[in-house]
Amino acid sequence: MLDILRYGDNMQKERKYYQELVKTKYDFRIMLKNFLLAFLFGGLVCIIGQLFFDLYYHILHQTEVNAGIYMTLTMILIAGALSALGIYDNLGQIGKCGLAIPITGFANAAVCSAMEYHKGFDFGYWCQLFKIGWKCDCFGYQLCTYCGNDSLFY
Repeated sequence: MLDILRYGDNMQKERKYYQELVKTKYDFRIMLKNFLLAFLFGGLVCIIGQLFFDLYYHILHQTEVNAGIYMTLTMILIAGALSALGIYDNLGQIGKCGLAIPITGFANAAVCSAMEYHKGFDFGYWCQLFKIGWKCDCFGYQLCTYCGNDSLFY
């Protein structure tokens, strides 16, 4: 019986600790600051992407489809290089999900998982590089299979 009372006392302490922790995380000013930073950094990524698209489309006279592909590859390359140099993670701490959600966040995740392995350029290195990509691809294929099946909707 005494153990049950101690357990209840510990639960009250844990609940109080959790409430104090949550109170600092859900401060309106902090949430607003994080929201605005994510919005600004996400918008900055979009502006940079649009500048690369315009460079490829208007200045280098590529087709619209090719300009979009080149812009995407350029953004992935830049994000991967910044991740390898350790700059993207520092920016991610400031920009929050504004940098994690666009395709640059996917490039960061792929490069970081490859850098964790970092034993050389063998087959394991390449497997680590695409570790997160396989999960996204498998989920995408499953979703396409499910949504593409017309018999599910009739």
